[in-house]
Amino acid sequence: MPAAGQGIDAAKKIPGRKRHIGIDTIGLLLVVLVTAVSVSDNAGGIRLLSSIAEGQLARTMQMSALAARTAASLSTLSRVVSRLGKRELLARNRVPGSGRRTTATLAEAGCE
Repeated sequence: MPAAGQGIDAAKKIPGRKRHIGIDTIGLLLVVLVTAVSVSDNAGGIRLLSSIAEGQLARTMQMSALAARTAASLSTLSRVVSRLGKRELLARNRVPGSGRRTTATLAEAGCE
């Protein structure tokens, strides 16, 4: 019996989930879509490409998560974000009520 959010693969007769992953030309992760295993690869791929085409990508990320994703230290990332902020490509914002946590938000100019 599949759990919530799972399905049964018609060919293999096994329950589970599928992960559809979209990356850019240099291998950076753009979007991840998790579906029931009963969703066909074609249908999952269409939903994945639609979300990329519609621009439903995260534009805001915590600095610590961004540092981990780019394999850069927080101090290096902070300098890069400051430079991009001066060029109005990125904005740095404090997370309200969280003390020292900050986020980096991609500006419209940074998407071009």
